[in-house]
Amino acid sequence: ARTTMRSLLLRGGVAVAALVARATLGIKEDGVLVLKASNFENHVNEHYAAGVMVLFYAEWCEHCAKFLPEYAAAAEELAGEVTLAKIADADVAKQYDISTYPSIRWLRQGRVVEARASERGEVVRAARRLSQDRCRVLTTSVDEAFDARGVRVIGFFKSQKTKAAKAFLKAVDEFKYPVEFFIAASPELKAAAFERAGLNETAGPAMLLLKPYDELYCAEAVVEKKKIAKFIEREMMPKIVPFLPEYMDMIFSGPIQMHAIFAVDELTDALKATLYAAAEAHRGKILHLLMFRPAEDELEDENAEEARRQMAGVWDFLGIESTPALIVSDMTVATRDEPRGSQTKFEGDMLDQDAVIEFERPFAARHVARKAGLDPKMSEIMAEPKLQEMLKDPKMGTMFQIMGMPKKYVDLYKDEL
Repeated sequence: ARTTMRSLLLRGGVAVAALVARATLGIKEDGVLVLKASNFENHVNEHYAAGVMVLFYAEWCEHCAKFLPEYAAAAEELAGEVTLAKIADADVAKQYDISTYPSIRWLRQGRVVEARASERGEVVRAARRLSQDRCRVLTTSVDEAFDARGVRVIGFFKSQKTKAAKAFLKAVDEFKYPVEFFIAASPELKAAAFERAGLNETAGPAMLLLKPYDELYCAEAVVEKKKIAKFIEREMMPKIVPFLPEYMDMIFSGPIQMHAIFAVDELTDALKATLYAAAEAHRGKILHLLMFRPAEDELEDENAEEARRQMAGVWDFLGIESTPALIVSDMTVATRDEPRGSQTKFEGDMLDQDAVIEFERPFAARHVARKAGLDPKMSEIMAEPKLQEMLKDPKMGTMFQIMGMPKKYVDLYKDEL
């Protein structure tokens, strides 16, 4: 009887342990780890080093229901390579600033990176890209960096133990946008890279940024961590981005959430000159998007038709009645209740470059102010064109400090604007 009782207790203990483990560690459903609020943090910590991709969804969401099979198919393809998880918990989603479903986040080593994907292949590509080591070491050649696609940054140092190298690696760890990083400690590799890029070699610790558009290559001396990130954020984005579905990740997940949308039927040389002048004037502060009027007739190809409908929906939302048109979309004020931000239309002559640049200037200032962490009210004050002009005068800057304006605000606008 004792043996029977003991075996029953043992079996009961095993069953309880299994239930506890199931609740704590999560279970897999179609290859996807199912998480709850009770085990979410433990699971993220468990995958701190390797990282985990998490799909935030809601049971009532129709888009989620359509996407879940795609996500499961990606999990099957990535089995043993990258862990994919999902959670349907509004409170946990709120902690990660999730405002729409479905939303994907890559969590690794304390970093949270948004990943945009609508089908299996996009999930797989995003997971593989994000799970790679943040910074690869180049020892014998720079070919790996030059032959890769997308935006790449190579840091050149005497040693990874130097202060500059540590600042670079720290910036890499904290950088949340899709950039591939490399590091090298060979003077020969540095010389070879700058020669291949057609640039004069920068003395001392340096970064070389490679991109598949605009000027292709640009270099900067390595200084402090903040300036490293600032240089990369400014230079990684194209001057002009086509407003097309395949660029949505770059547009809405990139470092610049102040968008100037140029809507046209045809891009004439005069309009192109205005667009590029404005893009150059506010580079790093406003992302300039080029949007052509969507076709009115339905397309036979299913994917092309879906893209056409999306673009037509955006066109209607922006209220574009005639072209050319310029609308600044401020996504820095987007909230859970109003995820579309705010939109302001330019009412002047689109061929007047100075007028367009001046129209955009306050929005560039808002981007700078909000990125610096100023509250909305102070951001609006600092966005006033007259105030910006006054701050350019050293005497006026000193006077503003005497009147109580913090020096960091004065310096911010001198440096940025």
